[in-house]
Amino acid sequence: MGEQILGESRKQKAEGRSGTLVRKTHQTIDAVTRRFDRFEFNTAISGLMELSNAIGEALSAGADSEALRDSYTTLLKLLHPFAPHITEELWTMFGNDGFILTSSWPKADPALMIEDVVTIVVQVNGKLRGQVEVPNPPEKDVVLAAIRSNQKVQQWISGREVVKEVYVPGKLVNIVVKG
Repeated sequence: MGEQILGESRKQKAEGRSGTLVRKTHQTIDAVTRRFDRFEFNTAISGLMELSNAIGEALSAGADSEALRDSYTTLLKLLHPFAPHITEELWTMFGNDGFILTSSWPKADPALMIEDVVTIVVQVNGKLRGQVEVPNPPEKDVVLAAIRSNQKVQQWISGREVVKEVYVPGKLVNIVVKG
């Protein structure tokens, strides 16, 4: 289940109330796999703890059972190199056939790892003055409109002449003011 690249119907389900859990699961698969390759085991375990917490939150929020099962199965597979005996036992208790050792390593779907919103940093004359959250992918017009309506930023630019607005896509906006 967790090792499959999810099909179109499951991508639609990810957009529902379980989308956060599906996104976190695929982000964790990607992160743990990269950390394994670099022998960064402590940070890999940290990522697994974050996924475990996300599963607990999704369970209490009433996420659908298929997303919970996929995430939990993926967690067991990713945890197996660190705790082989308990993960084999949990694998069996969860109703899976065979050994977890012989199952394939999960693969992350990049399309399911994308966040719904992006945080854009706002600078005025090169100094950090605030941040705004906009839908992903961020469009320049939407970002600038969100910045203009932000109270923190307005106190730094009101009554001043805006000379230039420098937009670095998906990262920051620097507003150059005079006066």
